[in-house]
Amino acid sequence: MHLTCLGIMRKLIHLWIDKGTLNVRLPSLTTTKLSSSLMSLKFFIPCEFSRKPRGLCDLNRYKATEFRQILIYTGPIVFKNILNNDCYKHFMALNIAMTILLSNNMDNYLEYAQNLLNYFIQNFEPLYVRHLMSFNVHGLSHITNDYKKFGPLDNIAAFPFENYLKQLKNMVRKHDKPQIIKRLNEKNSIGVKKPNNLIKYEELKHKHTNGPLLENISRTQYKKLYLKNLKIKVGSKTDSYILNKSNEIIKVENIVNLHETNNIKQLLLEKILKLKKICK
Repeated sequence: MHLTCLGIMRKLIHLWIDKGTLNVRLPSLTTTKLSSSLMSLKFFIPCEFSRKPRGLCDLNRYKATEFRQILIYTGPIVFKNILNNDCYKHFMALNIAMTILLSNNMDNYLEYAQNLLNYFIQNFEPLYVRHLMSFNVHGLSHITNDYKKFGPLDNIAAFPFENYLKQLKNMVRKHDKPQIIKRLNEKNSIGVKKPNNLIKYEELKHKHTNGPLLENISRTQYKKLYLKNLKIKVGSKTDSYILNKSNEIIKVENIVNLHETNNIKQLLLEKILKLKKICK
């Protein structure tokens, strides 16, 4: 993922705003508009994203996760009608290919993803001139094989390792002689448990009595439901919407505990939009 985030996506944005040729570089007013569009989205980003969008004035301080967010989620929105048609089509080829390679059970679409990546690579030079081609652009031709071997690319992303670096840095006591290996061996020898930062599966929080409720139901109501990899917050603009397996966007109006054992929950849902399946 760092190949596409820091290697490709960062390069593309720089080409569009300050380092590209005149045929692809955006005027300063358009760059300002693009930056404002990115910042306006921060009020609609769910809590599952570790970082909110920032303006392009902070581009040199962007983290890989921010480029990933632009590449997969916000880019198709903010770049539309901003980039010229050729650049936008070129970017969308990468966006769709990466969406496939980050998803489960997409083996039937790997050939399509590879064709999109080949299109992106072959058209990079005509759009952005030869001397701006880099090894990262060539590296895109191999990531479909990584999917075949390891599954979705998040399985082999470097993000978990980077997150663990903080714990390793805290083990260093002397700058001249780091003792990380000894500290790890000490923890293993005394059986220190790894900190569990994951939210307990199916945890309900913040009781309320405001409804709405279905007829003949009178149970404890909650505003927050924490699942293994998902947080649902009633009344939140960003965290009260979910996407079900039928590709329907659902708004959660209330969370009701039907059994005191916390094993079964009922979500009072309002269907607001039905999406067509991406792949048919």
